[in-house]
Amino acid sequence: MDLRTDQTLAAEFAAGDAASFGVLYDRHAPAVYSAACALLGPGGPASAAVAAVFQRLAREIPRRRRVVAAPITRLDRLTRGEIRRRLRLRGLLRSRRSTDGLDRTLPPGLRASVLSLATAPRWRPTRSVWPRVVLGVAAVGCIVGVVSGGAWLGRSILQDSDASEVGADPGAPGAVAEPVGEPATSVVEVAVLPPVPPSAPTDPAGSVVVAPAAVQLSASVVDLGKDLVTGSLVLRNTSADVQLWNVEGDPAPFEMLASPGALEPGGEATIAFGIDRSLLTEGTYEVPLTIAGSTPQTVTLRAEVDSAPRIAIVRATPQLLFACEGGSIELAAQIADDSPIASATVSWIGPGVAGSAPMTAGSEWVGTITPDLIPGTWAYAVQAVDARGNPGSAVGIFQVSSC
Repeated sequence: MDLRTDQTLAAEFAAGDAASFGVLYDRHAPAVYSAACALLGPGGPASAAVAAVFQRLAREIPRRRRVVAAPITRLDRLTRGEIRRRLRLRGLLRSRRSTDGLDRTLPPGLRASVLSLATAPRWRPTRSVWPRVVLGVAAVGCIVGVVSGGAWLGRSILQDSDASEVGADPGAPGAVAEPVGEPATSVVEVAVLPPVPPSAPTDPAGSVVVAPAAVQLSASVVDLGKDLVTGSLVLRNTSADVQLWNVEGDPAPFEMLASPGALEPGGEATIAFGIDRSLLTEGTYEVPLTIAGSTPQTVTLRAEVDSAPRIAIVRATPQLLFACEGGSIELAAQIADDSPIASATVSWIGPGVAGSAPMTAGSEWVGTITPDLIPGTWAYAVQAVDARGNPGSAVGIFQVSSC
């Protein structure tokens, strides 16, 4: 649990620590979503409102000292303004007529908060039956989310009468709400790390239309192969809005260096990966990670870990042969590996003709050396190959003497 205050997180984000904004988002996004869900409806509408609020907050913190000093005060105003703006765009807040009908459509727990918005100057509901139906359905569908966010909603989330909009500076002299009936210049409908993901859009034929991700990845696989120890992935924001991103999943046994947070339009971020093979057993390692953002994407980390079979010669007898007596050398070796041993051979070379022979598996691998009995020093080698094709060897010598 992060014990830093909201002011501390905002100050660190303003100083360049993008991860601090991610902590702010995780801490307060559920409450903002609950409030948006109560009045805008669950899923896409509420998620889009959350995205718009936090995108604007991410732009304001580095530029306004007063926002750093009181980030949650600003978050509260941005939330109220964004909900008002979206309700007004739907035609649900435009007249000054009676609120009796609206009062009857909502459960008692929501009535006071919604009526405070409806009765504030400039913002009153219409008498049309459709706004009442919409608000009633949204309230019933979101009652569970509202209960969990009730404490935050109870802080008069919709009560201030200045009707501030997203983008308005609450401390600026003469700041007023956008005039009634005038369409907003921009509606952000991109959900960034939404608590509830919106459903995918469909075309007229009913097939799913997948929108291009706002954050593009330079690759879907980071493959370190058998030899590389480091690799990287580049994220690029191709949209016109600030995008929040994070990495979800455990990268082990890979190591990861990343600074999740906000990515400015056109901006890039690099995630570095590494692996220490010295402590890993032989095999292929693949780890999927999710780059969470407006459109979650998966990247796979891959690396091969290989090691040579370990060979210990435990017996080679006799080590001295006489040319006039003939004979051979019985050899035994212990061979170990993380992978099964596919085959093992013993080969020899010396003054006479070189030769080789297969070895037989058991508690030990055994083989027989049968050299030409030509006096001199001979060398032999035990060679093994594991199931992954990795070779290993161990060597020794023996003597052939004249009589």
